[in-house]
Amino acid sequence: MRFRAVVEDQSELICRTRSDGVLVFANRAFLRYFLLPGDGEGRRLDELLPGPLAAVLTGAIRSTSAGCPVVEPETSFEHGPALRRVAWTVRALGGGAHQLVGRDVTVQHEALVELRRYRDELEVLVARRTAECMTMHDRLATTERLEALGVLAGGIAHDFNNLLAAAMGNLELVRLGLPPDTPVAERLDELARHLERSTGLTSQLLTFARGGSPIKRATRIVDLVGDTAAFVCRGSGVRCVLAAPEGLWTVEVDPDQIAQVISNLVLNAVQAMDGWGAIECELENVRLDGSEGLPLPPGPYLRCEVRDHGPGVPPDLLLRIFDPFFTTRPAGSGLGLSTSFSIVRRHGGYLACQPAPGGGAVFILHLPAHPDSAPTQIAPAVVAPPSRADAPPARVLLMDDESAIRDVTGAMLRMHGFQVECAADGEEALERYVSAAADGHPFDLVIMDLTIPGGMGGRETMERLLVLDPSVRAIVSSGYSDDPVMADHAACGFVGVLPKPYRLAELLAAVRSALAT
Repeated sequence: MRFRAVVEDQSELICRTRSDGVLVFANRAFLRYFLLPGDGEGRRLDELLPGPLAAVLTGAIRSTSAGCPVVEPETSFEHGPALRRVAWTVRALGGGAHQLVGRDVTVQHEALVELRRYRDELEVLVARRTAECMTMHDRLATTERLEALGVLAGGIAHDFNNLLAAAMGNLELVRLGLPPDTPVAERLDELARHLERSTGLTSQLLTFARGGSPIKRATRIVDLVGDTAAFVCRGSGVRCVLAAPEGLWTVEVDPDQIAQVISNLVLNAVQAMDGWGAIECELENVRLDGSEGLPLPPGPYLRCEVRDHGPGVPPDLLLRIFDPFFTTRPAGSGLGLSTSFSIVRRHGGYLACQPAPGGGAVFILHLPAHPDSAPTQIAPAVVAPPSRADAPPARVLLMDDESAIRDVTGAMLRMHGFQVECAADGEEALERYVSAAADGHPFDLVIMDLTIPGGMGGRETMERLLVLDPSVRAIVSSGYSDDPVMADHAACGFVGVLPKPYRLAELLAAVRSALAT
């Protein structure tokens, strides 16, 4: 009786049977678990339990005998709406009796299944994150290569712009020394235009490789869009249809950087159309009031649309096409659209893409506009010399490490009545500036190259000059057109900026403007 009382109090499922599977004893937990009546004793297990469960237990009973190891089968069966699992210990007691002890392991089994599921998901997640880390590693390596390329490109562009400045200056000096009706004038003008186009290439290279703050000026963008689109489409079977109403507002932009944006958008459209068809470029004035859902403040904007008739952009990719390195083309770099987006944002505008009606894609560019401003007049590549009487009798100190730049720029200024002295670096410029002031013939203006390899450049020289003479007037000049000093020269104390290469008209305009301040 004491044994029976102890067994009845157990939560485990306990029963005893004969070797033929007839139930001899079952505790209350066993009876409740299997919903059996209290008079089950004396009946076979296959009469009391579900068939598959009874078959497993009966087989375990037959496989055990006195002195043999226990058998530990695990069973599963439907228990109401749920599937239950029970782990059994079947032991032979001797005299033909067997004892079965069961433990419900459903929770443990489900936990194990859940752990295995988590393990599998974790393995997948680790594999995915590893792949992403490897991708990021590759992207970082690419970025480091691009940064190295940017340094190299900057040096090349700087040197190339110095060469262009010398070439353009000498070309204009030659042109000015010839009669207006000379037979070679047309050829010289054509050469000047080719040199001018080369300056845009170096600027685009710097913007692509390094970025940089835009050097803005009031621009008539319709000519820029039309010329750039036509140039990109040249040699393909794609033509660009430009729609632009009269009275388009002026925009303050860096023409070279915005030309690169238009070039990237048109090239993307040409590639999307496999080199055949028509691209529509549409320009219009718009006033945003904030209800358009664009991340732009209300105000006047110039809107530019570039529409193609290719396969379009899948909706799930619309938010990714401006991501760095993202591309759907095997040979693409994924940098064209991301560079364009960055340039537009630095101009205070916004670039977006959406499906075009009837198929294809449309890229929409908004740039802040100035309805009351007039665009900067672009001087011709070669200009006739103005009257010497127009030039003020000013003394100019020209600092540049390139002797060719000093020679040609000095010659152009002297031809127009300026007194010019030259210096190769900041130290020499400071000496000449102090000496001229001590002699009673101070310089009215200083033109300084921003970067002097191995010497004091324009920024440091300007800081020293401001200490010596707070009223000094200076123009900063550089072939690194993307340098922050070039974009915000006034913050460093300069009164003007002169990107290289510059034409005679640009040089004279910058000098006269600086002297008038």
